[in-house]
Amino acid sequence: MGRPSSNSKKMRNLVGILKDKVSLIKATLLLSKKSTTFNVAVLRVTTHFPVDPPPEAAVDDVLALGHHHRPGASAVVGSLLRRLRRTQNVYVALKCLLTLHHILARGSPVLKDQISSAIGPHNNLLNLSNFRDESDPDTWEISAWVRWYAAVLEQGLLLDHRSPSASQNGETLGQRISTTTLLNEMGLLVGMVEQICQSPESLHYQRINLVHEVMRLVGEDYRMTMR
Repeated sequence: MGRPSSNSKKMRNLVGILKDKVSLIKATLLLSKKSTTFNVAVLRVTTHFPVDPPPEAAVDDVLALGHHHRPGASAVVGSLLRRLRRTQNVYVALKCLLTLHHILARGSPVLKDQISSAIGPHNNLLNLSNFRDESDPDTWEISAWVRWYAAVLEQGLLLDHRSPSASQNGETLGQRISTTTLLNEMGLLVGMVEQICQSPESLHYQRINLVHEVMRLVGEDYRMTMR
């Protein structure tokens, strides 16, 4: 598989732009007004082109829509996960994962709960272990970053789901943390660090702003984990 020419890349970008416009038009015309708001917000944060991180304002719009009300949070998370699971484009997939990461890092408790409810405490939560974009050699290589990033977020979700929460049934946190719980949590922490350290060898792709942003956010998680 040879390297894509500049003309083929331009054509692919044009097709991506057209797909984004068609998706926005369909969301506007075919869905109810309430559903349109959530779907359009997700589409704007997960465009095919440009291949840059989602604009901060677009991410903030998604976070704001699901900030307070459970139905809104459910609609946002549902739309985002459908987008992620249906796409075969590496850049859309990375943007979906970045948006999920932002929700987990700074979203409201309601939004985070909806992610846990929608995905569940199972391995391969995001179901991207076989993801591949075979459009050209670059997207094939970057697909490894999608699979790795999804695995990192899965480890974070498992850790968050199994970590002991605040007091329940009158028990203090200290009373609820058993030796087994601590060992399980330590195992998950080790698993997350190991997964982070298994980043793809194609580090030269970090020159792409989208991949660089992925590494920046994962690096922040790593530093938090090692504290």
